[in-house]
Amino acid sequence: MRPTRGRKSRTMRTLLLVALLAPFFAFAAPRTESRKIKDFTALEASGGVTLYVKRGPTALTVEGEPEVIANWETEVRDGQLTVRRKSGKSTWRPEKVTVRVTTPVLERLSAGGGVDATVSDVATSTAFTLSLSGGAKLQMHGVRVETMSIAASGGVEAVLEGSARSAAIEASGGVNLHMQGLQTVSATIDASGGCDLKVRASKSLKGKASGGVSVAVFGDPAELAVDASSAATIDRVN
Repeated sequence: MRPTRGRKSRTMRTLLLVALLAPFFAFAAPRTESRKIKDFTALEASGGVTLYVKRGPTALTVEGEPEVIANWETEVRDGQLTVRRKSGKSTWRPEKVTVRVTTPVLERLSAGGGVDATVSDVATSTAFTLSLSGGAKLQMHGVRVETMSIAASGGVEAVLEGSARSAAIEASGGVNLHMQGLQTVSATIDASGGCDLKVRASKSLKGKASGGVSVAVFGDPAELAVDASSAATIDRVN
């Protein structure tokens, strides 16, 4: 009888374990949901969403499991599209959500909290403002603007390609900015805290760098006036 009770006990433990683990595996099939939104020129995203933005008529889709995408809001207010998880809707497991947006023009992008964004050919206004924080990742291609303002902090990784007549760059806290593909005439930098910057300027690059910052300068600018301190390095790259 003892072996029988042992087998029953093991069976009960197995069934209990399966019951406990079932919610982890009972994922619904992903779906794509189209949402109507108003026109916008600014975009703010957070919460680890995967974001794709490209030029086209204003439109938006959300991809993911039905119960997951229901927890995400996409709202336009005062010309800004906000993509975020609804308040109080945090979950015990990772949420894989992809948002795809098209817009004729984009003037400002803000991404934080682990957002992974790809932006193509939409920033064609006179000025563009970019704000990145909290481990955000960005691939931006085809930007065409007169002036560009960039603020990045907290482990951000970004690749920017296109052109801007002038660019103002602020970076801190382990940021990696690969901007050698962004053609500028003049640029300014203010960087600290272990950042790695690659910047291209054809006429001038000015500013300051400190705290282990590494700046690689492309474009052979005639004027290179970056004040380097506290183990920061400034190197021309041919």
